[in-house]
Amino acid sequence: GQILQRLFKHEESIEALDNALKLQPYNPEYLEARAKSMAAVGRVGQALEDRERSLELRLKAQHYSLKLS
Repeated sequence: GQILQRLFKHEESIEALDNALKLQPYNPEYLEARAKSMAAVGRVGQALEDRERSLELRLKAQHYSLKLS
C-alpha cells in the first residue's frame, strides 16, 4: 500500500490496504497509510475516520504498555 502511495496510485493503495486490514484490523500503521490515500483522492471523511481510529489504537497500545511497566 505505501509503495503504491509513493507512486501516486492511491486507489490501488486503498485496495491493498483494505486487504491488509482484513488480516490485521488493529494495525494503526495500515490505517494511517489508508487515511493518507483516502485524503489524496478526496475521501476526506473516510480519511478522518481512519486517522482517528489509528490514533485510538496507538493510545490504547501506549496505555497497555505503561500498565505492564
